[in-house]
Amino acid sequence: MNIFDLSKDICDPSKNISDLSKNICDLSKNTCDLRKNICDLSGKICYLSGNKCDISKHIRDLRKNICDLNKNICDLSKNICYLSKNICDLSKDICDLSTNICDLSKDICDLNNNICDLSKKICDLSKNICDLSKNICDLTKDICDLSKNI
Repeated sequence: MNIFDLSKDICDPSKNISDLSKNICDLSKNTCDLRKNICDLSGKICYLSGNKCDISKHIRDLRKNICDLNKNICDLSKNICYLSKNICDLSKDICDLSTNICDLSKDICDLNNNICDLSKKICDLSKNICDLSKNICDLTKDICDLSKNI
């Protein structure tokens, strides 16, 4: 696995986490809408209980149950918002990590290019040394030949 694949493997879950966070925020909004509807229902039940004395105890019990449900939905909505915030924070951290991996990948590529350039220069130097060695050998041969002629 190369560094680009690793970065992609981190970016993809980050996108999924962002989508999940968005869905959780939508769920939180829907629970808030439900809470409003329950409040409206509770108000209507209060009105009904004032006009119908013979069923007022049952309506009061029903109203209490609806208010309890409303409180539970409100608590759920708060918890969902808290979860959504944590997921958003996690998504940001994952995106930051992905950016760091991309930066590291770029640095590694730059280093690789520098190593390749250095390798080419070493190869060129080696060729020059070989040429110099050949010239020295030729010169040595010429000196030997010259020395024989003296």
